[in-house]
Amino acid sequence: MIESINNNIEIWKLCSTVVLALLAGLIAWRQSQTARTKLAFDLFERTEKLYLISDAFIDWALRNPPFDDDEIEKFKNEIRAAKWLTDKSTFNYLHQVADTASGIMFMQVLTATPPDPALPEHDQNEYKSRCVRLTELKNWLAPQKYVLSLQFEPFLRIRRPWYSVFTTYVAKVRLNRRTKQRMVRVVDMQGRLIKPN
Repeated sequence: MIESINNNIEIWKLCSTVVLALLAGLIAWRQSQTARTKLAFDLFERTEKLYLISDAFIDWALRNPPFDDDEIEKFKNEIRAAKWLTDKSTFNYLHQVADTASGIMFMQVLTATPPDPALPEHDQNEYKSRCVRLTELKNWLAPQKYVLSLQFEPFLRIRRPWYSVFTTYVAKVRLNRRTKQRMVRVVDMQGRLIKPN
């Protein structure tokens, strides 16, 4: 009988050790998922900041700003992070936006005053070609706010695990805090950004 009790105690010790090991494994797994979710939020916030900076820069460039090379350099410094947060095509696209804005400002300086009608026809034609180039650059930059949203759409997704209701709730709370900002963010159940109409 004492031997049977000792066997039962050994079995209970073994079972409790296995249960504790399973609980420890479950806790470690959940912590890793929480860390992964936090990383996803951090990446989303950095990418969203980059998107908002780019959006504001396009607005600035379309308002006929005075020639300000510092503003363009500031934008280029801020989009350096795009190299790691986005793909190569989006990184190159952001630099194309910066170069186009620089071209717009340069052409505005060159076309600020029309040439004297007494000047030769060559100078008059050069002025007209600069005006045409300025119009082309502005026409390219005008729809870029929409193109920018398409470029950033894959990177403004929060990937949430299928098993976690808590993660979904946190994503909505964090996004709801952001609605007080200039742009409203709405995310569907798969974490994709839904653009307002």
